[in-house]
Parts: sequence; C-alpha cells; structure tokens
Amino acid sequence: MNLRQLKFFLATAELGQVSRAASELSVSQSSVTSAIRELNRAWVPRYSPARPMAWT
Repeated sequence: MNLRQLKFFLATAELGQVSRAASELSVSQSSVTSAIRELNRAWVPRYSPARPMAWT
C-alpha cells in the first residue's frame, strides 16, 4: 500500500466515479482502477471467499 493508492481510492470514494476521480487527479481511468485493485489485493486476504457464503 502506498499514498498514491490511498489518494486514488479516496478521490473515487468522494467523487463517486472512477472517471471523475481520474479527471480530478489528471490521470487515466486505468491508472485509478489499477491503484485501487492493488490496494484491494494488499488488504483482502487471499483465503477469504470472493463472495459471502449463503446461509441455508
């Protein structure tokens, strides 16, 4: 995790869209998406399920 990833994530959360965050930060949408993906990989354990298990 680095400050760039956090900055991109925060901008996306505040503005509500990756495209708006990219425009505000003067970077490409793919840069923002990649940074958020890397941040997610750093914080989500590999052993956790991709989606919640349904209780039956």
